[in-house]
Amino acid sequence: MKVLAVFVCFFILLPICAHTEFIICDAAENQYGPSIAFDGTNYLIVWTDGRDSLDVIYGARVSQSGTVLEPDGFALLAENDEQINPVVAFDGENYLVAWQFGC
Repeated sequence: MKVLAVFVCFFILLPICAHTEFIICDAAENQYGPSIAFDGTNYLIVWTDGRDSLDVIYGARVSQSGTVLEPDGFALLAENDEQINPVVAFDGENYLVAWQFGC
């Protein structure tokens, strides 16, 4: 079985990678469907993660220099039900993460 991981690459105006791509999470099982937002200091990346036998939404912050601040991420919600298709936004003060729940 092919296992998916979450990768990031910063871009400069054109679709040219400014740095070497790097892994945000490569935990067991699949990680897929990432979404990213920037708060002016760090990025928040969220994704669907299958490491705990259910698909659950995980997140991690990444600095502007590419340092992953929470290696392998953290679960956003500890529920015993499927969570998929996350999206993240930043409004100038707070992050907002939305996803499908109980699929």
